[in-house]
Amino acid sequence: MSNTTQRYPHSLIHIVILLILGGSLLFINLGNRPLGGSEGRWGEIAKEMLITHDWIVPKINAIPYRDKPIGSYWLIVLASLPGHQVTGVDLFLVPFILDYQLTHSDMSLYLLFKENIIRFFHPFDHKEPFYFYFYYVFITLSPWTLLLPFLIWTLKKNGIRNDEGVTFFSLWFVVIFVFFTLSGSKRGYYILPIAAPFSAILGFTIAQTLSLKSHPKTEVLLWLLPGCVSLLSGIVLLFLLLLQPKLFITYAPAWTFPYLYLLSVCLFIAGASIIATLKQKFTRAFIFFSSGFFLLLGTIFVLLSPASGKRNTLIPFCKKVNLLTKNSRIGVFHSADQSNLYFYLNEHPPLACLYEPRLAKEFLSFHRNSYLIVKGKDDLARLELSRHKIVFKEENKDSKAFYLITLPLEDGSDGTP
Repeated sequence: MSNTTQRYPHSLIHIVILLILGGSLLFINLGNRPLGGSEGRWGEIAKEMLITHDWIVPKINAIPYRDKPIGSYWLIVLASLPGHQVTGVDLFLVPFILDYQLTHSDMSLYLLFKENIIRFFHPFDHKEPFYFYFYYVFITLSPWTLLLPFLIWTLKKNGIRNDEGVTFFSLWFVVIFVFFTLSGSKRGYYILPIAAPFSAILGFTIAQTLSLKSHPKTEVLLWLLPGCVSLLSGIVLLFLLLLQPKLFITYAPAWTFPYLYLLSVCLFIAGASIIATLKQKFTRAFIFFSSGFFLLLGTIFVLLSPASGKRNTLIPFCKKVNLLTKNSRIGVFHSADQSNLYFYLNEHPPLACLYEPRLAKEFLSFHRNSYLIVKGKDDLARLELSRHKIVFKEENKDSKAFYLITLPLEDGSDGTP
């Protein structure tokens, strides 16, 4: 690695540029992106820690949720505070001891053992075939997996034998890959730690290649592969968009078409690396290739993700609930985890979570000026209410859309304040 550093006296400037470009993808429009997947759980736990000042027992809607190490929630809380930096180091056993002293429950340590040991040898969920990561690794590391032929050829030629750093990162990659492949429980994001050694090896081999004045024809052909794939993909996508738009109308909303055109342009830019490579201009080829995929990722993170947030029907639903039910009692009738719902509501935990129709009906009957959030037509039918008023529903055509209901008052008014 030292030889590479000597060839590039301005490497610090390159690192700063890389951090700026990467940060622009991660942090621009960050507040406009909706919660996705498990993010609602982590966000709600951090939110309730800030509200209740209970930093020891993680909770969702005031119910303990101990599936993950508490230190991760502390980091989320610290990151959410303006002007604070995440500098704390988690003393591993301290939170578990404090949890036991406060609640007299050893569930935290048991779940730690279950999630990290039992899951490895005797999986109880997320069961995938043994070869799962052999193909998922290409998805995890995309789009840079297009450069794998070039990377393998370079390492085979002189990389691993001549540089201790490459040897270290290669072992790091292999050990993580083998470890998670042997695990009985598999999920796509479990293998994300391989991104760090892969990036280091790829960066080293690209820098080494760009430093050479001439290249064998074999390397040129391997370098051409990602450019060819990008160029052909752009041509096919643009051809279908212009001549066969019906293929997309069935599966993609109309608002996505401008982004699909932009995607085709990004692929063309990446494909332009072919021309540069044919002329042995590897630096120019890499710039073309990187620029194309940076534009592609920028489109996804900066434009598409926030745009999908604007179409997230749960957020405006919760905003309406917050405005309409101020100073009123709210309950939720549904048995599944609704962490995203709790996160977007302004209610102080706990929110009445009612799993039985009888309890939900009693809640509406006994509390004047109360509201019930119901998920889906099926759960609404399960209540078997003789009379009720649907105040409004989530603007979602899905059968599992949320409803806000209340009971009409006896004087004939609709019960809304």
